[in-house]
Amino acid sequence: MWLKMLGSLMVLFSGTALGWINANRYNLRVKNLRELQLAINLFNTEIIYQQTILADALKKTAVGTEAPVSNLFTDASKILAAKREKIFSDIWDQVIKKYRYELDLKKDTLKVLQEWAQQIGSSDLTAQRKINEMTLNKLTACEEKAVKAAEKKVKLYRYSGVLMSLLLIILFY
Repeated sequence: MWLKMLGSLMVLFSGTALGWINANRYNLRVKNLRELQLAINLFNTEIIYQQTILADALKKTAVGTEAPVSNLFTDASKILAAKREKIFSDIWDQVIKKYRYELDLKKDTLKVLQEWAQQIGSSDLTAQRKINEMTLNKLTACEEKAVKAAEKKVKLYRYSGVLMSLLLIILFY
């Protein structure tokens, strides 16, 4: 009898934990998108107002943000500093692929970041400011989509974790 109760509690707790873990992915995506927007703003300040070179601007942007977004900018800065002959968009694509799953980014957000990287350093400061503003607007739209998805799915996953574990308990009891 006690063994069944203990097993039921383990199933309930593990099912609930799985539901919370899956739900947390949606909240993490929103957090990472907001952190990316902050990073683009910091980068914009470094490039436009401080007129810092690209590798240093990426490094300073990494300092002002939290992981995993800071890891993205740190790695890009290190690779760019080590291999100056490489094109920034290629470096950025390489780093994005490395941190894609850690950042939990959707294809539309990846496309926005890749487009941004292709345009970095190819224009004057005024055009660069506009590119950064357009990127921020696109990231804001991605964030709004992520917030809507989180509002819908977070409760769903949390409740489904509990309910599925209760279903298993009922079936096996």
